[in-house]
Amino acid sequence: MRGDVELRIVDRDNIVEKTSKRGLTLKEIVSSSNEDEKREFEDAEAAIVDLVGEIMSKADSGNRDSILEDLVNSDETFILILKNLKYPMGEEDISSMTFLELESKLVKVRDYMVSQNCAPILESLFDKYGDFSASSTSNPRTKMHVLNIVGGVAQSMCNTKVKDITANLLFNWWKNFQLAQHVGFNVQFAFDHLYRLAQAQFRMEGEFKADAKLLESQIKIEELILSQETKLEVLKDKQKQLIRSKRRKSILEKECLIQDMESRLMPAGMGLL
Repeated sequence: MRGDVELRIVDRDNIVEKTSKRGLTLKEIVSSSNEDEKREFEDAEAAIVDLVGEIMSKADSGNRDSILEDLVNSDETFILILKNLKYPMGEEDISSMTFLELESKLVKVRDYMVSQNCAPILESLFDKYGDFSASSTSNPRTKMHVLNIVGGVAQSMCNTKVKDITANLLFNWWKNFQLAQHVGFNVQFAFDHLYRLAQAQFRMEGEFKADAKLLESQIKIEELILSQETKLEVLKDKQKQLIRSKRRKSILEKECLIQDMESRLMPAGMGLL
């Protein structure tokens, strides 16, 4: 039976040492938090609910027709895009998706204990962006909890192709990064990545709606990738020619659209790590 005193030590080094020796799961660590630790995390979650409501209200007052004219990297524009995708985010999508590996054993990454399933992804994020959780003044258990959420979201993004992204999924990735930012994590890099994904989705849907041939060519490309047919490159070249022959679009706009099309078959986490 575990001793209560040992599990309630709040020093990060002690938590890492005790967790590593015992081979505990994230679920066991979270459930053993004391009242102050639980309250801090619950208060953070409540604050995000309020923040999301505020941002969504601002987005409702946005002008859809101006989105393509001025794709500003902001939370309000991001939410406005999600509400105007082909399959927009509905009220039922406000409920959270779970990205935590609660039953996974914890392993050490840098100075933290994280789910062994998302450890490689977090290691890659630390390599590229440094310790983005270092500025947080939250208690060690809250930081561990949120860091594992970040790892789970990043893993979900890397396991999802751009063509399979939904407004619901984008929203829940964004909301969990909002939680990370609220507790002091420096995750602006994640928001910048999500903004680009949402903008690409919006541009592609607009082009597909306006150009049936372009949509048909993209469907064929994706079918060929799934069936590993050799005609893939030929169709991709034809699609590039189709895009470059478009009138009333600048060269930059055409090249951007080509990149958007190519990104549909890449993981959503491409460029994040």
